[in-house]
Amino acid sequence: MSFLVVVGVALVAFIYISTTRKARQAWLAKVSLPGQWYCEEDDASLSLQGEFDAGEFVRRERGFEQRGSWRLSGHSLHLKFTAGEGKDLREEIYDLHFFKSGSIGLQNADGVRRLYSKEVSNVVP
Repeated sequence: MSFLVVVGVALVAFIYISTTRKARQAWLAKVSLPGQWYCEEDDASLSLQGEFDAGEFVRRERGFEQRGSWRLSGHSLHLKFTAGEGKDLREEIYDLHFFKSGSIGLQNADGVRRLYSKEVSNVVP
């Protein structure tokens, strides 16, 4: 009898983890972070390359270009800046707010939110 309880709990856990993972993958595909994002308030852009939840980035604003790696953890976007030769400088964490397809908001630790729109292109990378 206890064997059936253990099997039942394992089955429920497996189903829960599987459906949660599928829901997360569907949400990541819907947000579709990789691509070119432009800030609506000023002349800034954020280019994200890689998978749906991690990769490399290039941020351009006020004539400066910064590079590094990015990853999505929950609803937090982590940008780790590098300074040549793979040396890490710092990491910035932003709360990601998904509004609709092609429109996100990134809010920093100080509460400043910037709205970004994704470049629309019919070219498949």
